[in-house]
Amino acid sequence: MSLMILTYLQISRIMYRLCYYMCSIVSNQKFIVFALRGLGHHMNRKKNTVLVVDDEPQIHKMLGILLDVENYKIVESTSGKEAIRLCISTKPDLILLDLGLPDMDGKEVITAVREWSQVPIIVLSARCSDEEIATALNMGANDYVTKPFNIDVLLARMNAALRSSAAQETGDSELCNGP
Repeated sequence: MSLMILTYLQISRIMYRLCYYMCSIVSNQKFIVFALRGLGHHMNRKKNTVLVVDDEPQIHKMLGILLDVENYKIVESTSGKEAIRLCISTKPDLILLDLGLPDMDGKEVITAVREWSQVPIIVLSARCSDEEIATALNMGANDYVTKPFNIDVLLARMNAALRSSAAQETGDSELCNGP
């Protein structure tokens, strides 16, 4: 069993979110939220929408809390067909996809999404064979993280995928030197 070490910033973000949830039951919420704003400096950045596709409720709950603390908007799906529909309707900025879904294999979801979208897809799966990883990446996944995973590594890979996606959308910049 691996030991998870949290940084001060991660702890402050988690505490901020826990206090925020507690505020919902307190009558004088404005004062408490105002007092907590110092911890939430990360709240100013744009919310990226992440589609989390996994059939395990524990994964949804954990990722929901952690990604919410990191200021991501979360859309959840428990099946492949629902994930494809949600991908069309919500247009997520990133997809976290488990391969073991109840109605179809996650690789089929990758194929279906790649027919019309280049949204970054990070596979988040317990399948750890080299063949499985290579197949998913060759079918169009941008990255592959095996369960159990380190949340800092997952967040770093998500940020890298989002940066890469943003660079592709804006295209190459043209530099002019002189007249």
